[in-house]
Amino acid sequence: MREHHQRTIAKLTELFQNDPRYPAMIIGGSIVKGREAENSDVDIMLLATNREYARCVAAQDFWYVNREICDYPSGYAEGKIIDRQYLVDAAERGNDPTRAAFVGAWVAYSRLPDLNALIARIPIYPVQEQ
Repeated sequence: MREHHQRTIAKLTELFQNDPRYPAMIIGGSIVKGREAENSDVDIMLLATNREYARCVAAQDFWYVNREICDYPSGYAEGKIIDRQYLVDAAERGNDPTRAAFVGAWVAYSRLPDLNALIARIPIYPVQEQ
């Protein structure tokens, strides 16, 4: 991960960590997999409270995009707004693309005590019976 990506994550953390709607933020994408380019975006998942997630469902608005938060050319942050049940479902029965999206993912901040353990379970592929 490049220094300017780290600065962007620090700014995003500062922006959201005290927002009661989002008790956690997860970092994913190319920067956690070591495949980032100089101008790669910062991919996040904002874990919403049940109330905020219900608002997102009603509005059909699950996306976050911020083109001003990055201090490097062509940089931006984008992500999805998810709920805890999405993570539980991903850990219990996620398909291959869902599990792959969490390889290397890490928690930038969390007010949920079990989140790190839950995130760690997602990229583990179940053994297939033959």
